[in-house]
Amino acid sequence: MIASASVRQYKGPKKRIKEIGRDLRVAYVVDGSVRRDRNRVRISAKLIRVQDEVQVWAETYDRDLDQILALQSEVAQSVAQGIERTLKPSPQVRLALARPVNPQAYEAYLRGEHEKAISIDPNYAPAQAALAGELYFQGLFGAGAPKELFLKVQRAATRAIELDPTLANGYASLALAKLHTQWNWRGAETDFRRAIELDPSNSHVRHDYAHFLLCMNRTRDSAEECRQAVELDPFDSMGLGCFGWHELLAGDFRKAAEVSRRALALDASNVWALVVMGWAYEQLGRYPEALSAFKTGKGLSKLRTAALAHVFARSGNRSGAEELLSDLLEKSKSQYVSAYDIAVVHEGLGNADRTFDWLNKAYEEESGFMPYLNVDPRFKPLHADGRYQGLLRRMGLTPSA
Repeated sequence: MIASASVRQYKGPKKRIKEIGRDLRVAYVVDGSVRRDRNRVRISAKLIRVQDEVQVWAETYDRDLDQILALQSEVAQSVAQGIERTLKPSPQVRLALARPVNPQAYEAYLRGEHEKAISIDPNYAPAQAALAGELYFQGLFGAGAPKELFLKVQRAATRAIELDPTLANGYASLALAKLHTQWNWRGAETDFRRAIELDPSNSHVRHDYAHFLLCMNRTRDSAEECRQAVELDPFDSMGLGCFGWHELLAGDFRKAAEVSRRALALDASNVWALVVMGWAYEQLGRYPEALSAFKTGKGLSKLRTAALAHVFARSGNRSGAEELLSDLLEKSKSQYVSAYDIAVVHEGLGNADRTFDWLNKAYEEESGFMPYLNVDPRFKPLHADGRYQGLLRRMGLTPSA
């Protein structure tokens, strides 16, 4: 099943079913419409076989909006029967789908207003899981103190699972929280496996699991898992950007740059893809292109400043690197700046002692990128240092080969 983000692009322009099927590599396409009148909703759906564009099934449903989850399940059952397959949810899943949904909370959730959805209905599990995912990225990219943010991730994900034990995204977010809080690798793996068991075609779950594989130094496996996530959601620019990051940490810098370009072709404002491209170019020794990538776009300013400083240092512009380091240290007086980012700059400048000082701070504060220390190519010059080996042992990680 292809994720909705990739399917949504076909909402406006008219394309033949065969073209859509070829783009998404699927055998059947569900077409239809949704009409809402206050708290009533009408869904018209039809199932079309791609090979000959024959309509094999069609139906119209009228329901109250608070039964939208049960309606979605009913449509899915009909589609499955249309392609001669059996879809039988477990008793737990049937119970979750039968729960009524507050229409206002559901609408806020669809708009990405997860905190608003929760304020309307604190018992709406998908909104709790979505909030956990949102908070995770804030913690990863240093929007605030990571310990506080990852603890909030854990709380929201735990609440989502309590409300709906069949929610794969809830288990995946809980697993990510465990990756970043006290380095609970075993607990994270257990929750990831449960998430995949519940929803093996969920692209976000697959991508999140690839993070665990990175931490375990299974870099090629992580890139393959991320590639499968992209196949499930092929037009998701952020997913492609993350695929590039996994290829980068797996050591295929050219592939990382190429995938990043694909992500940017879908969304030129994807700053994460730009950062990954810059990191890839730096590892290839293409410093001007790396600098250009880091200077383009908006967002992730502190992370990009550290990346720029590292390239400056590696390309011989020591004064430029030191100036950016001073900027980061000045910012840290009034806002959170990741100790990991400061360590990156010191490594570029060849200050090994200062690098380890800041890596130890990153360990204590549980900086967002700390779990990937063993596969970050920028720290490769430190691999033979006993302090590096000791830090990884404290985290329960193994050094990159």
